[in-house]
Amino acid sequence: MKTTKQLSKLCMLLLAALTVIGMLTFLVAADTSPVTSVTVDKDKILNATTPYLLDTGAGYITDDGTQLGTFDWVAQFDSAAGTLILKDYSGGAISTTAVGDLTIKLTGSNSIRHKYTGIILYGGNLTITADDAATLDIQNIPAESFSDEATHIFGIQNNFAKGFPSAEKSGDSVTITGKASVTISTTKEKGSESANGIGAYGDVSVLESASLEINSANKYTSPTRGICSYAGSITVNTAGDLAISAYGRTGYDLGENLFQAKTDVMLKKVGSMTLDWTYSAFYGEAKIAFDAEKFAIGTLPDDTTSATYAYKFPITVTSGKASVDGVEVTHAVKGATVALEATAPEEGNVFFQWNVNQGTVALSDATASSAFFSMPAEAVALEAAYAPAHRVTANSCTASVDLAASGQIVTITADSAEKGYVFSGWVVEASSVALSNPASATTTFVMGDVDVNITALYSPMLYTVTVTCI
Repeated sequence: MKTTKQLSKLCMLLLAALTVIGMLTFLVAADTSPVTSVTVDKDKILNATTPYLLDTGAGYITDDGTQLGTFDWVAQFDSAAGTLILKDYSGGAISTTAVGDLTIKLTGSNSIRHKYTGIILYGGNLTITADDAATLDIQNIPAESFSDEATHIFGIQNNFAKGFPSAEKSGDSVTITGKASVTISTTKEKGSESANGIGAYGDVSVLESASLEINSANKYTSPTRGICSYAGSITVNTAGDLAISAYGRTGYDLGENLFQAKTDVMLKKVGSMTLDWTYSAFYGEAKIAFDAEKFAIGTLPDDTTSATYAYKFPITVTSGKASVDGVEVTHAVKGATVALEATAPEEGNVFFQWNVNQGTVALSDATASSAFFSMPAEAVALEAAYAPAHRVTANSCTASVDLAASGQIVTITADSAEKGYVFSGWVVEASSVALSNPASATTTFVMGDVDVNITALYSPMLYTVTVTCI
């Protein structure tokens, strides 16, 4: 009997222990699960029950969504996935009240106006993305008085429960990715402390084709920061552009920074980067790192001159050369017009076409030995291809080329007919050559594997004589 009671107590203790372990496991999982509700536009709560925010200002949907037939939504929240879709949203700040990851997906043109922080997470990872080109403009509303201004102003804040490092950690990373274009403007006019573009406890990343512009100004005192990661790194690896300005009050050198990170600031790829600042100081623990073998960028200077620092992406040309503004180059910035010139072919060969072996390149004419393209935000490799030459002999006409490779398109134009004669057709001496329009004085054909001898034919004009007898 005693043994039975002991076993019963042991089972109860084991059950209690398993329950506690289950609760702990649930709590840990909850820290990485999607957030289940968000607050948007003047404290309206979007969750599974009320997933839509309307653009009428009259309220938001509380039923099964039938009102969408009359009122168009501007914010839609999927609580199961933790995804907030903004569609031409123009309103107040976006925030969460519990730990959880949040994805904001942009559609169209969106704007947020706020007094303190445009987007703030209680905890979890924030991702801003867009499948197609879409924008988000975040601006703070300047305070009317000292008491009305927040201690710290952020465009995007995902760091601490009370807003700064002295508080307990609650937030993590901020990632801007896809084709999203985000602009942040924060200005502190009254009290002390900081004005910040993005502040995160964890990593801050700009990836894929996303673009980011930050204008941060502090007209009073204390730091102004562009991007700040208090415990992580900052990574820029995008085909889009990055522009950061950080201005502090003249005479108060209190740590105005373009970047602040606990570890590295890694510039892996960027279309172009414009940096503008009052003070050139960077936090001592942060260093700028980039792959010098793949990308070329000017060293950040120690003076206070703003400038644009653009990555020059590699250009590899086989059997030819690339030039920009008449100067031969091996790198070029995004958007530069790059001219290609193929190497003269060996005897018995002729230039055939340009082959693009790396990168997304739209050539002006892939079949011309001299061509040009607009430099993309990535490395490119091109190769001039050659083929055996076949002669084009033109009689009483002109050909676009004297030598052509098999498969090349040749244009022929008949000479002007002598007085009393008119063009009447062509004679082609070559196998497998067909004119695109045999009756036209200007036509084309695709070159075969043998030489072509072609002659334009002319015939006397025929006149109609009308005789009238009286």
